[in-house]
Amino acid sequence: MVDYKTADKAQRPAVIAEGDFLLAYFYADYTGGRDTRWESYVAPSARGVLAQDLAVPDVTTESFTGTIRVWRMSALPASGGSIQVSECVDTAAAKNTNLTTGAVLPASEQNSADGNYSLEIDILGESHGMWQITKIENPIYYPLASECKP
Repeated sequence: MVDYKTADKAQRPAVIAEGDFLLAYFYADYTGGRDTRWESYVAPSARGVLAQDLAVPDVTTESFTGTIRVWRMSALPASGGSIQVSECVDTAAAKNTNLTTGAVLPASEQNSADGNYSLEIDILGESHGMWQITKIENPIYYPLASECKP
């Protein structure tokens, strides 16, 4: 995880919340969707799509080994006092494994080369002093997210 600090001090809590969310979400993926700590970083109205993503067999029967790189974080003001936080995610150094045995899965069950690079965009809002994700955009994959392939 990059150590991103926005120059705008008002945006820092949202960026930190996004980084904490990513770590919790990747851990949920690592545990086959069993860990739910990611939910505290997401407003109830935005949890459905993530819960569905963590309930598919590719998650519930798999884990991963290796490194997921998060970089090129940026924050921009959004409507209504919200903040848009985006980052590039690089999973090229991670391999899908069988959740039970830990064995690395065959190449046919790994991401495609270009499917390892994505631009993730979340909208965060503040409620009672806590920043939470209120909207999750669909990931943009390489080659459309050309800035996210090192």
